[in-house]
Amino acid sequence: MASPWGFFLTLFLSLIGAAIAVAISYAQPSRTLVATFGQTGKGWPGRKITYDNQGFVLEQVGRVSAQDVLSYDEQGSIEWANEGMREWVTGIIGQSHSFAT
Repeated sequence: MASPWGFFLTLFLSLIGAAIAVAISYAQPSRTLVATFGQTGKGWPGRKITYDNQGFVLEQVGRVSAQDVLSYDEQGSIEWANEGMREWVTGIIGQSHSFAT
């Protein structure tokens, strides 16, 4: 007959493992490449714009808004990481306006 302590120990260790996995995922936010400044890009050639769970980050500068990213695009300063990225950033601006109303 199996000991009930074995079940509880297994359950406890599983819960501890899950908690550690969640903590690690929050401690190391994944970043998605959004765009890169081109050679004529506002004095920031080669710097990357990424997105993490808190918003946009311009390499060696800090946080920027979605509107900032689109203004860099309007100036012809950035090259998008992929074809759908511009629409995705535009969609984020639309979502933030819908929360404000």
